Amino acid sequence: ELTMSWSPGQFSVLAFARELQQFGYLLGPQRSDPIKDTNLERRAGVCGAFAMNAMAFSLPAYFGMPRDFMFAKWFDMVAAASATLALFVGGSYFAERSWRSLRAGVLHIDTPITLGIVAAYLGSIAGWLTGVDGLKYFDFVAMFIFLMLGGRWVQQAAVARNRRKLLRDPSIAETVVVDGKDVRVKDLKLGDRFEIKPGQAIPVAAELGDASASVSLEWINGESEAQQRSAGQLLPSGALNISTRALEAVALETWE
Repeated sequence: ELTMSWSPGQFSVLAFARELQQFGYLLGPQRSDPIKDTNLERRAGVCGAFAMNAMAFSLPAYFGMPRDFMFAKWFDMVAAASATLALFVGGSYFAERSWRSLRAGVLHIDTPITLGIVAAYLGSIAGWLTGVDGLKYFDFVAMFIFLMLGGRWVQQAAVARNRRKLLRDPSIAETVVVDGKDVRVKDLKLGDRFEIKPGQAIPVAAELGDASASVSLEWINGESEAQQRSAGQLLPSGALNISTRALEAVALETWE
């Protein structure tokens, strides 16, 4: 989560956001639907078709097709063309990010992926032109690009799902009880004493008012083991009340 402030006229927040998005970080206000990268889906789908073509026209060589077969050169040409198209459509996805990271002086995971793709492609081209069958792996080039794009799409889908869970989980109550009255969490004020029901998330950083409490910080640090808190200790926003009873806490900040 990024919180930033800037001076209008001296710093362009839009330019900064665009630069971050070049590295794959999708930006948006809290509680908004995450941006869906349809461009990645299209690339993966198209490269999947190229990979199937490259594999189909490479199989005869694996099954012992002689080099003097009348269609052998055509099969090689179709496999090479499929790998080339996959390189430009899918390989460019990783190459662009690798180039941006290198310009920024950062070694990104897409750099070794790009090097592997380019090396395999150039080796296959060299084997094709020189007649060395042991170097021709056009089907591997296309399939590797497709698998890398597919893996990236799965990763982004998991991140988007987790983001929706964190920002829209039903355990985050819209209201809390303050002095016996239901008050919207957006209207919480510094020093308000409010209740947190069992299974609910603490909406703002607060000080525990009860003698003891059992909370989960799994959303914060990934550890599912229950944490014990005593009166006066900090309850960070996002912590879950896993006690069997409601807890009282004193707000240390507003919702905003």
